[in-house]
Order: sequence, then structure tokens, then C-alpha cells
Amino acid sequence: MATVTSLLRLLTRLRCYVVGRAKFYYAKYRLPNPQPLTLKTLDSFIEALVDDPSYQNLLAFQKQHDDPFKLIVWIKSHGSDRLKSAMSTAPENWLMLKDATDMAQILDDMPRFKQAVHDYDAQIQLSSAQACFYGRGHGMDSLNVYRKIESNDTGELFEKIYLKTSRDWQLQAWLYAHLQPILNPAVIKLPTLVNAQEGVHLVAAYFEFINEPLDDIQAKKRLLQRGVAIQQELWRISSDYPELLKTLPENLDQLSAIPLFNACLQRLASFEQELNKYVTFEFNLHWLQHQLAIVNQHPKQLCHGDIHGKNLSSAGWVIDWDNLGYYPIGYDMALLLSKVQNIYSIEHLEQVIEQNVLVHYPENLKLKIKINMMFLMAVLYARKINERITMEMLASILEWLERHVH
Repeated sequence: MATVTSLLRLLTRLRCYVVGRAKFYYAKYRLPNPQPLTLKTLDSFIEALVDDPSYQNLLAFQKQHDDPFKLIVWIKSHGSDRLKSAMSTAPENWLMLKDATDMAQILDDMPRFKQAVHDYDAQIQLSSAQACFYGRGHGMDSLNVYRKIESNDTGELFEKIYLKTSRDWQLQAWLYAHLQPILNPAVIKLPTLVNAQEGVHLVAAYFEFINEPLDDIQAKKRLLQRGVAIQQELWRISSDYPELLKTLPENLDQLSAIPLFNACLQRLASFEQELNKYVTFEFNLHWLQHQLAIVNQHPKQLCHGDIHGKNLSSAGWVIDWDNLGYYPIGYDMALLLSKVQNIYSIEHLEQVIEQNVLVHYPENLKLKIKINMMFLMAVLYARKINERITMEMLASILEWLERHVH
């Protein structure tokens, strides 16, 4: 009898998986995706110059005329007021500095970049070694423009400029003063912070330049294995060094401190009308906030906060710790899974959580961690509707939470 019951349970799970997979691919290829998630919906987000509408026209012109002089002429004739200001006005505030340095990168004008930084903070001493622009980011408290420095004395360096009083720079200082010395380099390697030049308003941080490739883990299984290893190393430190956590900068134990999480929470709440077609309870923002309050009371650990393939390498490097914090256990893996893992049924999701998270934690914590993961994945998957998950499947996660969280 027990064998028959087990077989029926297995067949039921298989049916749910197959049906869920069919619904997923129907939604993925036949239904429209919601508008892409943007952090510009957040009050705290500083819109980058490259998001200015006329910037797209500038890019199109640049493809045809890759000549800085012609670009300048185009901006003067066709650019928005913001583009023109970024090109010609000395920065008087942080946003203007970001604009001016963005413009310098667009024009590939290194003297313009240095002058803008100096105009904003005359006391900052940037490296005088040969430099080139090297990629860009979208941090609120750091310049979007990065540089690669080629120094005869220190070798190749990576430059990132922060607001001196910002949370991001406080985190970097804490990371290298307190966390790096106790990390297992076989699991997590941090680029060495070689030097930090402080001015009145800015800090220019110079990191060891990583010549080994990042974003080189293409197989999903290997990427998840790296995520699990990082999660476990940070759990080890959280468990073995409880006094260390007291030295963290303030307000780093709240998920609401992470811009992406806030944006995803808002996105999930915006699906209220559609989700209420599937759930048996009243889903709304108040319900979400209640769930968040419960999860915030569950066990926490150090988390990277922005874990994805471009911040990892097979050689062990882990970069971009600007969202480091002490968050509910599972946040890093929920974020990573939401980027690479399709979800077909609630049973499939439970299996994914068990294999990638629960199996690595003590038995007495597993239920709370499972609740964490269900909630975090519901929030983070909200930006992947019809890409990694269907609306109906998302509703199933919310139903699970309604049954298990009190």
C-alpha cells in the first residue's frame, strides 16, 4: 500500500511538473512580457545621463560618425539641455559630476574626465599614470565611469570613485578591514585594495586589476555551485564571528536597503489585480509588507547582495560588494536562481530550494529558511514574468506562503 501511495505521489508530481512546464513555455513564447523592470521608479535612484532620451539619438549618430568633434557639434545642435550642460558646465553637485564624467567617457576625453573630478573636489589626487576608460556601472554613490590604470610601480589597477560619506564607500572600507582577512581565498577571492586617495568629497579607490576573465561560468549548474559555495563561506563567517557583525555600518540588515529588492517588491505589488485571479486570499501591498516583516525576523547571515554571473569567475573572484549586508538567509541564492532558473511547479521550486539551500543548513533552521526563500523568490521572480516564471506559478508561491506563514 505504501508503495502504491508513493507511486501515486510521484505521478502527481510528474504531472504537475509537465503541466507547469507546458504552461511556462506557452507564456514565454505566446504571451507578452511585462515592461522591463527599471530602478528609475525608486525615489532614491539617480537617473544616469545615458538614460536621457536624446542620448539614444547620440549613440545612433556616434555609430556613423565616430569623431569627437562631430559628436560635440551634434550635441550643441540636437542634444537635450542636460547633454549640453554635461558637456560645458563645471559640476556643482553629485548628479552634475556623474553627468560630466559620463559625457567624458562618451567623447573618450580623459582630460575632460579629470577636469570634471577636479572641479568637484580640488583635493582629490587621481592617478597620474596612463589610463583608459574601462566599462561602467550604475551605482548611486559611485561614478558610473570606471578606469583602468597602467602604472609602472603597481601594475594594472582598476579605479572606482565613490562619494566619501556614502554607504557604498563605508561598505568597501569595512569589507577590506574586517571581512577580507578572514575569508577563505579558495572560495572567495577579493581584488586587493591597493590604494585609496581621499579628497574632501570623493574617494578614488584603486583595486588590483583582474586579468582573468569574469562571467566565464556559462553552465547553470556550475554557476549555482559557485553561488552555494559563496553562500556557505559567508554563513561560516556569520556563525564563527558574531562580534564582527556588530561592526557593520548601520542599516545593513534590512532588505529595503537594496534598490533592486525594493523595485521588485513594487513590481510584485503592481500585479495585484492579475494575481488575485489565482489566489484564494486577498493579495495586496499590505499582505506583502506583513510577509516581509516576518522574514526580516528570521535568521540572517552576511550576503553579497548582488550575486550573478558577471560578478563571479571560475577562478574564485567575487567582485562588486556594494550591496553587502546582513540579510535573511537565502537572499543571495534567491537572487542568483531568479536569473538562471525556470520554475514549473511548486514541487519543482521546493526541490530547487532543497538542493541549493536547505541541505547546507542546520535542521532547526530549515523551515524558516524555506519561508525566506519562498518569499524572496516570489519578490525577485516578479521581474521575470513569462521569462522564468508564469503569473499562475507566482501565485502558487504566494498561496504557499499564505498557508505556511502566520
